[in-house]
Amino acid sequence: MLNAIEKTAYELSGVPMALFKPDEGRIRIVTVSDGLCALTRVDRENWKQKDAESLFMTFMSNEPEPTFRKFISFVTGQSDKFNTLLGYPVPGTNQVSLFMTNGVRQAFSDGSVYPVIICMPAEEEQVNALEAQRAFTEYRIKSYDPLTGLPTRTMMRMQAQDEIASIWSRGERPVLYYFNVRAMHLYNQQYGLERGDALIKLLAECIRKVFPDSKLGRGTEDHILVLDVFRSREECGAKVQAVQDAFKPNAYGFTAGIQAGVYIFAHAEIRASTAVDNARAAVKMLDVDSPEICGYYEENPENQVVQQHRILTDFECAMKERRIRPFYHAIVHTETRKISTLEALARWFAPDGTLLLPGSFISILAHSRQLYRLDLYMVEQVCMEFRDREKAGLPTIPVSVNLSAQDFDHVDMPTELNRILERHGVSHDKIILEITEQEFARSTESFRRQLQTLHGDGYRVWIDDFGSGYSGLNVFSSFHIDRVKFDKDLIDRLDENGGSNRVILRSVCEMCRKLGIHTLAEGVETDEQYDFVRSIGCEMVQGYLFFQPISLEDSVKRFNEDEKRIPHELHEEREQALLKAMRNFNAIYSDNVARELASDYLVLYLINLSTGRFSQFSILEKYQESGLPEDGDDYISAMMDYAKRKIVPEDLPFVRRKLAQARIRDYMAGHAVYGLTFQMFLSGKPTYVYATFRKLETDRDLMVLFGVGT
Repeated sequence: MLNAIEKTAYELSGVPMALFKPDEGRIRIVTVSDGLCALTRVDRENWKQKDAESLFMTFMSNEPEPTFRKFISFVTGQSDKFNTLLGYPVPGTNQVSLFMTNGVRQAFSDGSVYPVIICMPAEEEQVNALEAQRAFTEYRIKSYDPLTGLPTRTMMRMQAQDEIASIWSRGERPVLYYFNVRAMHLYNQQYGLERGDALIKLLAECIRKVFPDSKLGRGTEDHILVLDVFRSREECGAKVQAVQDAFKPNAYGFTAGIQAGVYIFAHAEIRASTAVDNARAAVKMLDVDSPEICGYYEENPENQVVQQHRILTDFECAMKERRIRPFYHAIVHTETRKISTLEALARWFAPDGTLLLPGSFISILAHSRQLYRLDLYMVEQVCMEFRDREKAGLPTIPVSVNLSAQDFDHVDMPTELNRILERHGVSHDKIILEITEQEFARSTESFRRQLQTLHGDGYRVWIDDFGSGYSGLNVFSSFHIDRVKFDKDLIDRLDENGGSNRVILRSVCEMCRKLGIHTLAEGVETDEQYDFVRSIGCEMVQGYLFFQPISLEDSVKRFNEDEKRIPHELHEEREQALLKAMRNFNAIYSDNVARELASDYLVLYLINLSTGRFSQFSILEKYQESGLPEDGDDYISAMMDYAKRKIVPEDLPFVRRKLAQARIRDYMAGHAVYGLTFQMFLSGKPTYVYATFRKLETDRDLMVLFGVGT
């Protein structure tokens, strides 16, 4: 092992040099000299935290990839020498200093041998420095990207043509990947251009590791090209996924990751330029919000152009014939494990009966600016099927539908949605609007204005796929959000990177509780995931651990076969409790708001704000025994008395302010919803609960439903 005296002697040298050590597949920098620190203007401690590739990439070569391979071979002991001309760009100038680098193996007192690279200024007889510097700089700028060190697109095409011919000559088949960073412009806006450059550099590093022996090149903007040998589609998809897995967790801040277009060469006459165009076309066919990260350019007759034409041609007919149908994916309450809400997902059946999943048509409709038609059609289908659900005896619990920000640019969504619901006699509480986080990030003033109108009309709005995009936490202050739906990717990767997603989810759940925003985790597929989201107080879950998306017909069949196996929030005991509470008021309102609201809450009060009279119902013993007041003539006084005994002391002043009768009445006179979140003692432990007042439309007294849940 290198002793302190020997190490110091090397570090004090004014000659630029570095000592290396192969270590478990990586090459570690043991130390660098003062001369190298002065040359590169990077201090020693920073160099020691980097790897050999980082050091090498600070220098320039007219053949970077072959030179780097020679460097690796020498350091790892596969070759005995390393002598080559390298250039170093002088910081703060347009000059390049030329060095002859020599590799030597140095033995130390303990018998260990370390590879050492020494840089010496190039002698005049070795190279005409002025002319070589000019030619070298011009060549480098023209042929190699200064950010990533990869060949430029022009250089890549020149090199690729020879490589393509070589692959075919070996009896193998080439494949070209076109990597793209999703929504790069949004990343630059949020984090700045310097962070954006670092993101592209990180992508290049990740691709190098996944494709160590392939030809790489820098495309335009945020694109990187890879020429590889094709073996199977499965391998192509696995390599793209490996780049995503290495890239996304190590990126600064939030990035939606990458997408890649893949072109598998059809025959040996295909030129590199054609392959690049085809791979680029394949990635453009992927919508930026699609969960798919790998798209293929297919040769005729099954290429994307044909598929796009087929989808757009059949779209009108598919809607008329109702071959596009809602499939319902159940959302369950975390505490009761009973169905609380349904999400409507579009399923398209081709004329031959083939099922098309959203990934095959959503992006095509979005690119053709017809997605709004599909979204409104889906709302209409869901409303029509409410009647069918009632006739079949299914619970008419709320259904969430997916909207795009693009929808709001084509039509006035409040007007269109209200017209559809009125036509089918569906109350606004029964339709929930899901909009992805990235759609919020692209929001326009028209989108904001219409969303505010929808809230005023009584619709609930959820953020879908939270944690996958760039809207950031400012979305909570910019929009009225009722529920956050955590992206499946956060749930899938709970234990990666030291469990960072667990910390993120726990923190966001706590923040949402304080803001009065409800939470939902999608993609829950294991008991371990369910136990975690339950432990952090996430109120609802969705995933294959509970149910898969099914049609209305299958829902009716399953419900009739074994109702007990499909527990839902509006089961008999909840309906009976609701009716009991209503009877205490000597009236049963035709408005069904109570039934929809009951799906979200574990305990519910019907309150007359004009008189103070209230009646409570609950289906959970833990709430019946919690000391909450059940019936009375002065709700505010009863709750204040209860607050003194059960609410955590530090939250008590806040609750008193929020529950002031005049404040509630004034607010509810002009709004449909009023919420608060606080901590109360349940089973002796402080527990966060959320509470919401929701106004009942009546021409008599000011009636509200007050729901409480964990």
